[in-house]
Amino acid sequence: MKILVASLALYILYITTSSLFSFEGKRKAVKGLVDDEPEGHVLSNLSNDKLYQDSVILFGPCQSGKSVLFNTLVHGEKVETVTSLKANVEVMDGVRIVDYPGHITLSAKLPSLMIPDANGKKSSGAIRALLVIDSTKPLSEAGGILYNSILTNSLFANEWKNAKDGSFVHIMVVCNKSDATGSKNWRRVKIQLRSELEKLKKISCDSKDKKNDLEGDEGIEDNRIDLSGKIDFDDLSKNGIQNVKLSFMSLSCLNEKGMDEIRAFVKNGEVITDNSSILKSRK
Repeated sequence: MKILVASLALYILYITTSSLFSFEGKRKAVKGLVDDEPEGHVLSNLSNDKLYQDSVILFGPCQSGKSVLFNTLVHGEKVETVTSLKANVEVMDGVRIVDYPGHITLSAKLPSLMIPDANGKKSSGAIRALLVIDSTKPLSEAGGILYNSILTNSLFANEWKNAKDGSFVHIMVVCNKSDATGSKNWRRVKIQLRSELEKLKKISCDSKDKKNDLEGDEGIEDNRIDLSGKIDFDDLSKNGIQNVKLSFMSLSCLNEKGMDEIRAFVKNGEVITDNSSILKSRK
């Protein structure tokens, strides 16, 4: 019961914050964070004159190790960072790498980075993503981001449904800190993450019964789609999600375990299937 209540609270918070921060001109800042600025500035660092072909988006909960992974990939340094409201961006070997902040109030702008033609005139290449999670922690927040900001987001789902030329977005779920005590391997994460999404799906269905009451609340708008059937990470088309693939892998960024696989995925989308730490989704 406590888990269900917690999931419900997180679900409601995602709906509310995503709606509030979607209005033009909203300038309310989040206190207590470094570079405390309006949420509209989260993508201000993306104005980059460098040309690039592909984009790789790092996203996930705060303190999951996204920025350490970003700095390891781009600068070769494992630098501990603090939470920021701005996305970090670098172009490396023709690939634009974006480290998207994990704060819950910034999730509304994440889908815009992960749709076809999101890269604008400077790129016509592929889009890949790394969902970085802390494998020592519960998965409710990671599940909420994946479910509410990506898989059921109408912009994301509809754009990829209509994608042409066989293009697709590949999301690698990176189970970070795999060497830490109490960590979960990617197999356990896959099972638990699916359970989290099933709970959110049930909550979403139940909330439809109260839709008429919610419609009277100013500023709250549900711009998500419904997923059909049981969540199938190996074939999301069964859930009505087209041209989206998921893979899972374990990683210890600090000890370099799994970094070769990460670099291959970032560089060209390659999933090294002869490594036991990686599960490749079926086509």
